[in-house]
Order: sequence, then structure tokens, then C-alpha cells
Amino acid sequence: MAAPLFLYNRGMKKLPALLAAVLALAACSGSRRAAPSLTPEPAIERAFDVLATAKEGKKLIAFLEKNPVSFEFANVQAPCPRYEFDRRTIYLRREFKGSDTMLALAVARAAQVYRFHRLTELDAPTAEQEELAALFQARVGLQISLVDGDFGADDPGVREIKSSFCAYLHEGQRYAMQKARASALVTEQWCARPFETISSLNRWLERTREAVRDETLFTLLYERDLQRVRRGQITMADAMRNDARFRAMPLYEINRFQRMFYDTENRKISRASRLYRELTAEDAAWREKHAGEITRAREVFATCGMRDLLPPGAGAP
Repeated sequence: MAAPLFLYNRGMKKLPALLAAVLALAACSGSRRAAPSLTPEPAIERAFDVLATAKEGKKLIAFLEKNPVSFEFANVQAPCPRYEFDRRTIYLRREFKGSDTMLALAVARAAQVYRFHRLTELDAPTAEQEELAALFQARVGLQISLVDGDFGADDPGVREIKSSFCAYLHEGQRYAMQKARASALVTEQWCARPFETISSLNRWLERTREAVRDETLFTLLYERDLQRVRRGQITMADAMRNDARFRAMPLYEINRFQRMFYDTENRKISRASRLYRELTAEDAAWREKHAGEITRAREVFATCGMRDLLPPGAGAP
């Protein structure tokens, strides 16, 4: 049986007031809404707490809250992080769980690589991103008041962080960048290395322009996907699926895709080159401004000033 009409009308009269109350409550609760979760791991949450004690760490966390990515531990013996940008997931060494401080520095470096990706929209990490991330990690290390005891764990990942930090401290920006680039160019399939460089991306982009004219773009894209398969960035099934999707496009879509492809990729690479120069200059300015702090840190970490040898073939950035 339907409700009496007068009850319906009375309810309708109360509806605007009720709606206003609900909206006010929603606005109130919205201002207190918790930040998006960045990890399911309690250890990584503690690492974020350490990272938040650094001025630049706070800014990084604010960026991640607006551009969420999930930080998880790898289920393999990982020598380095793995970036899966399409899934917005970064896998870290499980061995870092033993130290919140070392894990915070590992998070800082990986998150800086991700931030560069989000700002440039490059599909895969480059050696330049690793260079900038190494500089950022070292600055965060100086801001969270590291002590030599923090490097006490006998773990290859901890030793790598120490080596990178000490290179930045004692040898300067340029040498720290060289070390980071050298590591990024060493073959390691699980980590999807060696990474591309901005120069190699530029060379490949020029080949695509020729391929558009020769109508061989899809063949070139498939060859590139095969390179990504060898690096461990995608699977063979992904490469075949991409190729099939491209070749199944209607003719008008193919022409449109080829016209847009070069312009889109060119914008990404130009943006990456510009950001690389800006962040390198920003680090140089930071070092100059905090020269006194760096000098004091050199005294604290005097024993880590031994100059490490670069891997074979490593060159200047």
C-alpha cells in the first residue's frame, strides 16, 4: 500500500535540509580524508615516516599522494628495484626490511625515478632518471641525519647505498651521477636493465620518422618491443599482442596514429631533457647552499671516502 500523499509531501519538504546536512558532513569529512595508501607493507610505512623528516622527503610524499604508486617487496632476490609503471607498482629489495633508514633511502631513490616518469610520461626508466635519483637519495640522506652505524648491515643493497652516498659526499655531483649511470647500464633482466638513455631514445625517434615515410613504422615498433622483451620489461605475449593490435587498425586510424606518434614521443623526450637539466642544476645549487653541512658530513663519514672504481665502460654523463 502506498504511503499517504501528505506524508510524501512532508518528507519532500525535509529533503533539502537533509541533503544540505549530508553535503556539509561530506565536505567536513573530505577535509580529514586520509592520504591514499602507498604500500601494504608496515616496514615501508615506517620508511615513509623516516622520509617525512626530510624537507625534500615531505615534498616527495605530497607528490606521491597526488600520483599514487604502490611500493611492495620483491618476491625474488632482487639486486635492484623493478619499476612497473603501467601497473603503478615498484618492487624493492626485501633485505631492506632490517633497517627503516636504509629502506627510506631506497624508497626515496625509487620514488624519484617514478616522479620523473610521471612528469615526463616516458614509458620506461632511463639512465638519466637513475642519475637524478642518486643525487636526490644523497640529499635526503644528509637531511635525515645519517650516522655511520646506519650502514652496518652486511647487505649488497646497503653497500650500494653507502657507496652512492659517499661518492656524492666526497667526490661530488658528477662522479655520483657517473656511478648511477654505470649501474643503470649493467644487464639485469629482472630489473629490466640496461635502461635506455635520452640519447638512445632520440636516435630511435629519428628512426621512427624515417619509418613513417617508408611505411615501416609497425615493423620498427615490433623490433623495439622485442628489445623490451630481452630486457625483461614486457613478455613475448605482450609484444605479439601489441603488434596484432597495431596491424588490425583501420587504414584511417593507421595514418592518424603515424602522424601523432612522432609528435607525442618527441614531446616526451624534449620534456625529459629539459627536466634533466633543471634537476641537475637544482642539485648543484643545493650543494652550494649547504656547503657547510656537506663539509661537516665529510668529517663524520671520513672513512667512507675511498674512491670506488667505476664498472668497465662507464663514462661521463
